[in-house]
Amino acid sequence: MTDILIVNSSSEEYGETATGYPLGVCYLAAAAETAGFGTAFFDSYRTPWPAARAGFEKILRETRPLAVGFSCLSFNRNSARDAARLVKNIDPGAVTIFGGPHATPMQDQILENYDADIVVRGEGEITLVEILRALKNGDPLDGVGGIGFKRDGAVVRTPDREFISDLD
Repeated sequence: MTDILIVNSSSEEYGETATGYPLGVCYLAAAAETAGFGTAFFDSYRTPWPAARAGFEKILRETRPLAVGFSCLSFNRNSARDAARLVKNIDPGAVTIFGGPHATPMQDQILENYDADIVVRGEGEITLVEILRALKNGDPLDGVGGIGFKRDGAVVRTPDREFISDLD
């Protein structure tokens, strides 16, 4: 079973000329796998989002994940929002998680205007594992540091998490 589908989406027009490797989301996938969670990955960074959308829908239907995590940068926020909407249309019970440099300072905006259930602020490796454990065990999210989530229509913000001190 797939517990988490991690998504690195492109923007509407950004694509073939993109360089770089999605190292940050690879760290997240490694943390989830190391903790024993079934992990899938979708990377459309080098494909403009309209062309990549069908591939995302296909992997979403094949994996039927418990949660879908989006790397949200300012340039890809619209494709991430579209992808989260697609998640909720296909599986309303799937939990959508946003993190990254755009999501961290824009937590309230994302929770209020996107189909986002949780926003991770700051470093996400430990936080993602704690979120997945809470979801699998049916535990409340209040004990997970460094996140925002919706409860009864209101945004709840947990205390910030300390930075990871040993990056090795």
